Amino acid sequence: MITSRLITAYNNYCKDNSILPPCRATQYKIIKACAASQLKSLHGLDNYISDGMESIDTLKKVVSNLGTKGLQTSKFLQKKIWAWRDHSIRTVNQDSCKRDILQNLQSHEVLIIADWAMKYIPQTFRETQSEWFGKQGISWHMICALVCRPQAEGDENDDDKNFDIYSMVHIVEEQKQGWHIVSQIFSSAFKMLKSINPHLQHAYIRSDNAGCYHALPLMGYLWKFRNELSLDVKQYDFSEAQSGKDLCDSRTGTCRIHMLNYINEGNDITNGKQMKEALESHVCIKNTYISVVNVSCETQPLLCEGPRVYKHKNFQVTQFNNFKFDDEGMRVYKAYGIGGELVKATDMTRISNKLTLFDSNLTFGDSKIPETKPASIKTLRNNANFPCFDPNCILEFKKEDQLLRHLSVGKHVFDDEKLDSIIDTSKRLWSAKCHNVRLNQPLISSVGLEQSQDQTKTNINEQHGYALKKRKKAVRFSPKVKDYLTVLFNAGEESGKKPSPYTVSNQMRNEIDSQGNRVFSTSEWLSHQQIRSFFGNLCIKKQKIEKSKNPSVEVVKIENNQEDDEDLQNVLSHLIANEHNNVLSEIVTGLTD
Repeated sequence: MITSRLITAYNNYCKDNSILPPCRATQYKIIKACAASQLKSLHGLDNYISDGMESIDTLKKVVSNLGTKGLQTSKFLQKKIWAWRDHSIRTVNQDSCKRDILQNLQSHEVLIIADWAMKYIPQTFRETQSEWFGKQGISWHMICALVCRPQAEGDENDDDKNFDIYSMVHIVEEQKQGWHIVSQIFSSAFKMLKSINPHLQHAYIRSDNAGCYHALPLMGYLWKFRNELSLDVKQYDFSEAQSGKDLCDSRTGTCRIHMLNYINEGNDITNGKQMKEALESHVCIKNTYISVVNVSCETQPLLCEGPRVYKHKNFQVTQFNNFKFDDEGMRVYKAYGIGGELVKATDMTRISNKLTLFDSNLTFGDSKIPETKPASIKTLRNNANFPCFDPNCILEFKKEDQLLRHLSVGKHVFDDEKLDSIIDTSKRLWSAKCHNVRLNQPLISSVGLEQSQDQTKTNINEQHGYALKKRKKAVRFSPKVKDYLTVLFNAGEESGKKPSPYTVSNQMRNEIDSQGNRVFSTSEWLSHQQIRSFFGNLCIKKQKIEKSKNPSVEVVKIENNQEDDEDLQNVLSHLIANEHNNVLSEIVTGLTD
């Protein structure tokens, strides 16, 4: 945003909130003194974006030196760039599903967005440093429901739909975040929504790709009891991996601020009951219902024939992101509108044979009815100075509260030729010219595109569904790679200065032998994540050997893979901490020398 628009937006904000702003000259001086820096892509938030940006930066350096090293490096990085492109396409495609549902949502239908919030750490008004450590977080599940209000007679404009947003928080203290507890939470939420709006009949569900949602038992539960639940689930859609931020995150932030204010008043939140009291304090959060789930037994029902009850050579539930339920069975799609397949009713019956509608071991507490009425959310015109935070959305708003309402619904507008300026129109014409030139040129390189069987075709034609996820082949590390990493690991254990996975990854690409040949081929190059995992496995093996040699130490047998994964995560966290310490020590050494 340029300086003048920023100042205009700030003045409008001050006007709406009865604040006297400084003069315009002073505002320019403030912005000049506090210039905003350009943020880079944050690593860890989205692996596709971080890997793609890193690959593009590396390719820029390789272009200046296109030798043997440059050609090999470019082939290694091309896969990441194409994966980033496919990830961006899948993200937009899955988000279009939500927009279409909101566009066609009727008054007797509801769109439900579900997500597990980050565990709440118990907190007291006054606590010592020793009390701060070793706490066990409290799990709480957030559901946001968008209900369309009935339109007035004669009003057929779908762009003027009004939505009511309801939030339901389920606090779970002693239960794993599995598909079973999620199914019971959905059942409780359906009852609550039915009591609030008796005219509701059908529901659409959307969530991220967490294992508790993207599970075949949960799909079987929703299909089996579709006519017995309070609401009939018509469709279940998943967002693209690492792109599931939605309305639940903003509602979770509101709840956290409400609980923090409750603690600052001299209260404590150490369990689920106190957490419910905090959320319901001060006339409760607007339009939010809170319930505590009491668990008397942690058993989770198993499928009739185990997890592979539906045996199909090409069917994996994680490979599909859109599910529709009807009497014929469950229709699955690899992406929104792509790759339809039917799981027959006979197979769904066998899958959900042992599933029950209600679990007597779970008890849902009563929710306090908020005293405030639902806030009406209305689609707004774009005619002001507050642009949407989404970089691809073209809507702007006159007031701040209008922008917040737009972000809550998430109904973005990504393109509109009617609003194009002269510059935008010029870009469209130039893009069309370039597209025509590209189609009329012969196919020189086929990198990232599926080769056509007919070699006579010279045009580049993407096949339908080209951006779908490809299954990665499990490739074992070669003995040469294992020996190389093991030597580095042992050297770090003896010297006390453990190697950084980032440094080792770069060394593997540049390692040469005495004759000047590369030690590792491009197929043997490893990323820093792979190297960190390998070092973590070596740490676990070393700890087991040390425990077996010391008879005074009791060797704990790992009974399931989940505990093994937890140990591995602890070791990886320790390695990451050592990496940061090594970097700091190198910086200090460089400054002192």
